[in-house]
Amino acid sequence: MGLLVAVIFLYPRWVEKGRQKVARRPLSPQWRAILEQRVAPYGQLTADQRQRLHEQMQVLLAEKQYLGCNKLAVTEEMRVTVAAIASLLLLQDQGNYFPKLKLLPQAQNHPALPQYLLGDRNRPH
Repeated sequence: MGLLVAVIFLYPRWVEKGRQKVARRPLSPQWRAILEQRVAPYGQLTADQRQRLHEQMQVLLAEKQYLGCNKLAVTEEMRVTVAAIASLLLLQDQGNYFPKLKLLPQAQNHPALPQYLLGDRNRPH
């Protein structure tokens, strides 16, 4: 019984420590290029916001499984782009990571998804 209580008490701390270690990993030049090309709001972030975005992306990319629906093959570019957009939503609320992310093949052309989030340079300012 004591072991169970210890596990329940220590598990969140263990997870947070692991997340901190993952978040400190430097972002690869390839991933930075993807952010600059595909995530339009990235260029408007402050240096501090970019750093937090990078940290949160590292955690999402390490912890979450990215599954394509309807036989969609999820590429590295898709994973990085989705993690970046999800991390934009987390910039003001650190630590609450999404339980599941699903990519649908038709999402790229879905009218409800602002195309500027997918890298359209004709985005609103």
